[in-house]
Amino acid sequence: MKTTGQTEESNLEELLTIISWKDDMPDDAKNAFREFCQHFDDDLLKKCEIICDKWNYSPTVALEIRDCTFSRVWKYANSFDLKKVNATNVEEGIKLWLYRIAGSQLANYHQKSTCHEPEKEELAVITSIPEMVAFAAGENLETRRSLRKRLEILEPVLNGLNEKKRIIYLTYKTYEHLGGEYPPRSATKNLRERLNLAQASIRKYYGEACEYVDQYLNNIHGKK
Repeated sequence: MKTTGQTEESNLEELLTIISWKDDMPDDAKNAFREFCQHFDDDLLKKCEIICDKWNYSPTVALEIRDCTFSRVWKYANSFDLKKVNATNVEEGIKLWLYRIAGSQLANYHQKSTCHEPEKEELAVITSIPEMVAFAAGENLETRRSLRKRLEILEPVLNGLNEKKRIIYLTYKTYEHLGGEYPPRSATKNLRERLNLAQASIRKYYGEACEYVDQYLNNIHGKK
């Protein structure tokens, strides 16, 4: 696929949208993902080779970083937002988004000697900080301790949220920690069913919860 005009650039965003529908339209999502990867493969691999070389890693590692980056696209295609990248067009924006993901995957590789993550149950709805720690940190005890310590400050403020807002906040923040701006569609579907809420209400509750938590943290920091 060659991008030569605005229509084809719009198609790139459309591919990401179709990929995000993988639970409802698996065949279409796979085809869109294949086309997306073919379009960006050469450019992304070159970028991975450059950043890996700076960290003294081989071209073989660059291939792994590329694969992990595309894996994140498959899981979190709906996290791309052109407004949040400093780009003049869609293609440039997607490239910058991919580069950021690649950088985070290289950091994962540097810490764990792999960027591949064990498959997690993407239907998970997170109801407490211990659940968030277990889901986000896996079996790594040191990572669990570190994450648990960082989250301790949130326990008092989360207790001030009603149950629905607390569950929504923890679920969204867990998937954000794992590298996606939003939970996968399977998780948000489970949220809707479990909490008996429309998606618009979930987004509203999440925004209100974030505002409540941010205000609490600002007050805490302001007292120091």
